[in-house]
Amino acid sequence: MRIAFEAVHVKGARRVARLSARHGAERFVQISGIGADTRSGSRYIRTRGEGELAVRDEFSGAVVVRPAVMFGPGDAFLSKIIQILRILPVFPLSKLEPRSVCWLAPVDTIGVHISAWASSCRRRALPEGIMDQDPSSRADRRNLTRLAKSLVEVCVRNTGLEDLHAGIFPATETGDYSDVKVISPFGEIPWTKLSRISDEEMKRVMIEILDRVFTFLSYPEELAVLSAQTRGWDRPRLDPKLMQTVQRRNAHRSAGPDDVSG
Repeated sequence: MRIAFEAVHVKGARRVARLSARHGAERFVQISGIGADTRSGSRYIRTRGEGELAVRDEFSGAVVVRPAVMFGPGDAFLSKIIQILRILPVFPLSKLEPRSVCWLAPVDTIGVHISAWASSCRRRALPEGIMDQDPSSRADRRNLTRLAKSLVEVCVRNTGLEDLHAGIFPATETGDYSDVKVISPFGEIPWTKLSRISDEEMKRVMIEILDRVFTFLSYPEELAVLSAQTRGWDRPRLDPKLMQTVQRRNAHRSAGPDDVSG
């Protein structure tokens, strides 16, 4: 495998860059990999970094793009994992360093964005250097927005919540619904103290949503399709309360043994 990495990442990349320069190519964009580093202990990551140096040495002004782990039809990474997950009840995961995240990128999306970006630079020089794919980049935010909207539409909106939402909603003159009451056999219930959903209804809705989310995550390519109405929804934002939990847990993971009390 060491020979294969060297042959493809370094020697192969150097040869393509050299021939491109020799035959007068105007620009050269190398698809490397996020985290490529010549100092890495991993042969795969180290040869990626060495290949970047080889390309920039052969082709002046070459641009190196470091996308996240790419996946697509027939790939040797995510497709294999999905096949295994559909067979085995459990799946082993390697231990990640604190705050480590494995970002994934659709291969067709990477190609489209690089092509569009290069085309937009036709009238000016391409920026030289290395471009890491930032998980908070505009392209990734669009992908996350699309995924979030389609998940909510498929798994939440079109569920028993629609039945609960149907009907006539009361009007109020005071604006705070303090003038609205529900008459029951046991007396009046102020609208502000009324439960809008019973425990049994809540249970049914949660079971349905859970099953739908499970199905969606099992077949995201087939189900992550936005309707025309969903495209017009507001852009999702990070929830402040959940982000407090994220920050607290990240701080706990990154703290060393001496920093954790108790």
